[in-house]
Amino acid sequence: MNSQQKHTERVLHKWYILTIAIILMLAVASCGNNDTVTPPPSREPASPPSGAPSELPADSQQPEDQQLENWLIGRWEKLSGDWLFFFWDAEAIDFYDDGTVVERDLETTGTWSVSGDTLSVLDMYGDLNEFSLVLDGDQLTLTDDDGDDAVYVRATRDRRPDTPLIGRWELVSGSFLYFFYDASIVDFYYDGTVIERFDDTVGEWTIAGDDQLSITYFNGTRPFTFEVRGNELLITDEHGETDRYRRAN
Repeated sequence: MNSQQKHTERVLHKWYILTIAIILMLAVASCGNNDTVTPPPSREPASPPSGAPSELPADSQQPEDQQLENWLIGRWEKLSGDWLFFFWDAEAIDFYDDGTVVERDLETTGTWSVSGDTLSVLDMYGDLNEFSLVLDGDQLTLTDDDGDDAVYVRATRDRRPDTPLIGRWELVSGSFLYFFYDASIVDFYYDGTVIERFDDTVGEWTIAGDDQLSITYFNGTRPFTFEVRGNELLITDEHGETDRYRRAN
């Protein structure tokens, strides 16, 4: 496959995300004309992840900003509620400790922060969305400026086996590989999420053996081999083309 085909794939992905986002916004607008909106069926709460607190501090209904940010890190699954901008009707959302948030419907990414009882999400298009948030045990309620709200429950997500692949990598030189393209930064997360930081394409990574890497994303599954040499990462595709990265500080 040549660079032009890979470029075409990336352009089509951007148009796909934009088209779906427009459709969802139109759907939200049309729902606003109805008097009654039926929420999705409720699900039983999942167990909290290992190491997560089971309840808020006893001396406060709301932790301080840093405590609240720590509390939000992890996966949350939707129980009921409205469509909210950025989160849409995603069944799950993931908050990461580097400030990344991913909604698991369109796989849209953003950056998040907390101030007081306000959650701010800056999406990949530069739009800022703000929500009031309330935590009640392992239940999270987000409410937007229009009064629409959604309720989530903390969920578990299995960690992948420890591997030096996990972390942030900066491109040193490359061959415009599928999925990675010419992104200057790539993030591999402990839960199997990988994000290339050019178009913010989200994928799922798995490894087999000592050097087999597979990445599944909107355009299918791509096989690679990888090698970590100290702070250097080499990723090679099935055609023998290689990207070279260094670990970011």
